[in-house]
Amino acid sequence: MAFLDMLSNQTEQNPLFPIIYSVTNINAGECVIVAMEELAELPEWSPLIEFDFEQQIRQILSTALMEPYNIPKTPDCLERAAMLIRAVHDSKVGMFLDAHRGNIMMRGMQPVLTDVLACSTDF
Repeated sequence: MAFLDMLSNQTEQNPLFPIIYSVTNINAGECVIVAMEELAELPEWSPLIEFDFEQQIRQILSTALMEPYNIPKTPDCLERAAMLIRAVHDSKVGMFLDAHRGNIMMRGMQPVLTDVLACSTDF
């Protein structure tokens, strides 16, 4: 939920994040309805898969969480995304990185990180 809140409150849209139109809590947060842009699944094969984009993202985000001043040189939007994800990660106890193929979608040819953090208290 913290990740969705961060996305819905962004003042500057990062191309690596989905556009969130609204987040609605139902039954005191037991259920959440998210209205967001339509995205496509990451295809079985793409240049991103060949490049091992998933592993690259996981490595960059892991570094951002563990060593925030040692992020490898990356495109500016990815560095900003890593810093926002770190801020959300640090804002709540029990947050952990959950970057995997199912949490990376596509907007045309642009990869989009949909939900790369999870919280152990959400289970």
